[in-house]
Amino acid sequence: AETYFNWELLFNKSGNGYMQRTEKIEQELFQTLYKQIDRRRSEKTPSVDWIFKLYDDCDAFISSRLGEL
Repeated sequence: AETYFNWELLFNKSGNGYMQRTEKIEQELFQTLYKQIDRRRSEKTPSVDWIFKLYDDCDAFISSRLGEL
């Protein structure tokens, strides 16, 4: 059976394909995440609680932003 894949849904000239929209969210997440990590670099070992909170914050950010799409 032949299968058709609609690339326009992923990437298009308008810049609103799925991959284009999620890339913007990913870049925003990384900017925020790296700032938090840089603040913690002076600590030899970040606390486990901080790491879990970081993951929770990332999950909430991603869920919120993907929900907007």
